[in-house]
Amino acid sequence: MQDVLPHFAIVVCTRHRPASTADAVRSALASRPAAAVVVVVDQADAGTADPLAEFDGLPRYVRIPRNDRGLSRGRNVGMEAAAASGARFVAFTDDDCVAEPHWLLGFDEAFAVAPDVAAVFGTVRAAPYDRTTGIIPAYEPASAVVLRGLVDKPRAEGMGACMAVRVDAWRRLAGFDEWLGPGALLNAADDSDMVMRLLHVGFAVAETPAARVVHHGFRDWPAAGELVAGYMRGYGAVHAKMVRLAGIGALAPLNTVGRRWLTGRPAIDLNHLPSRWLRLRAFVRGATAGFSLGLDLRSGRFLPIQAIDNLADATRGRVDPT
Repeated sequence: MQDVLPHFAIVVCTRHRPASTADAVRSALASRPAAAVVVVVDQADAGTADPLAEFDGLPRYVRIPRNDRGLSRGRNVGMEAAAASGARFVAFTDDDCVAEPHWLLGFDEAFAVAPDVAAVFGTVRAAPYDRTTGIIPAYEPASAVVLRGLVDKPRAEGMGACMAVRVDAWRRLAGFDEWLGPGALLNAADDSDMVMRLLHVGFAVAETPAARVVHHGFRDWPAAGELVAGYMRGYGAVHAKMVRLAGIGALAPLNTVGRRWLTGRPAIDLNHLPSRWLRLRAFVRGATAGFSLGLDLRSGRFLPIQAIDNLADATRGRVDPT
């Protein structure tokens, strides 16, 4: 087995978590085979400790302004740096995760299943914690699957904490949607948005149990409620966007969200069944934004924030740039 996968890069985005970021980077560097390039994108305030001080400059370090807000912005910056190095695939994990050995090999094998696979999602296991005190979100797929078309989306969910994306597919979609994701105005669902946009334009998306990370991102119960509300705002916006892009083709994943709301637990393990009304209210708020914001019909991204003077301007509807 080769020691390095030259076609892979790793990106870790962080903000104000130098110690856990160092743990994430250490685990990524220890993965065998290893990636050719590791990029850390830091959105912390000036003066925050350098998360890479112990690594002697080995990972590439990119600090971006705090007002370049949100995880999607950080991921796009990291993808640009990785693509410039010649990487064809970029693996992501979060700054509160630790990658298990052979993490990248799991991604590499999943991409090799079919040439149209543009993204792969793996296993996110929760670190041990006291389940009476809060949650650590987790997602553990039972088996490998390949999704084709939006009708397949209900078969898998995935988490961006364990995700790999093909560079040319990311370019085809003009990157992650910077309205979405932690730290952005629509809070979450940047990963689900990427999956659905890829499926909508004809790429395949895979899920594998073989690429694994351990998640240490504990939230107590009050913080868990805020997290769930943020998830649902993002999901609402993404599903509204897909109705605009795909019409009736968006109904299969939307119906699945409805069934989970009515009868079952969310696909992500949240260690409890969140309030249905909390989820519904947040989803409706997100969907209202998703129907209102300007939309680039070619990429499937909401219009860049700087292109819209205020949310009232966004209600002018779809924009198909020439």
